[in-house]
Amino acid sequence: MLNLFWAMIKKEYYDRRFYFFNTLSYIFTLYMIFLFVFLGAKSFLGNKTIEGIVVGFWIWGSTLDSYSLLSLSLISEARLGTLEQLFMIPYGFKWVSAAMIVANFIYSFLIQSIILILMMITTGKFLHLDVVSIIPLWIITIIAIHGLGFMLGGLALIYKRISSSYQIMQLVFAFLIAAPVEKHLYLKFLPLGLGYRMIQKVMHDGIKIWELPGTDLLILSFTSFLYLFIGFAVFSYFEKKARNMGVLSHY
Repeated sequence: MLNLFWAMIKKEYYDRRFYFFNTLSYIFTLYMIFLFVFLGAKSFLGNKTIEGIVVGFWIWGSTLDSYSLLSLSLISEARLGTLEQLFMIPYGFKWVSAAMIVANFIYSFLIQSIILILMMITTGKFLHLDVVSIIPLWIITIIAIHGLGFMLGGLALIYKRISSSYQIMQLVFAFLIAAPVEKHLYLKFLPLGLGYRMIQKVMHDGIKIWELPGTDLLILSFTSFLYLFIGFAVFSYFEKKARNMGVLSHY
């Protein structure tokens, strides 16, 4: 099992190294989007909200890879005609998908960290980078998005072309990050909002993870793993349906 995860980590490394220009283009594109957001916010709101914009954009950028990773990988494998071969791996395709996600976690965090540093240099706002507190909160927050990614991956097995949903979800993620979780308790049970607020407190106010409200940590952990579990269950359902329909190799 460990060999599977290590193989996926190496595969992700070789893919990103071989398509290095694509990785650089992705970083440049996200950075340019941030510049437009930053300059616009500075013109209308001044400097008071810059730290929140930096943290919020960092979380938003992290969600883009996480949400679309599995579905794009499945579509790519189907296009190449190798999707059925992944289902023949002895470990089972669910564990292959989990290994993809773990590999993406590692490289996505590295890429988003580069973008975060560029944003701090651009704005002149250097946040508290307490990795002991930030990394666990970031992982737990993004886990919920991988649950949604599993759902989308299941749909990709059946319907193949679902790229139009990516643009819609980008707006939904921005809304969830900006959701006023302090005013409405039910918003804490939605993805991203609570995690963003907690990461912002760590990076802006210098609070340690153990100094955050225990109730909020429990809600964040419970809801994130609940979304992951539901997403995994939905993916399993669509995987079985795709097998019965015989559409795994179709594109």
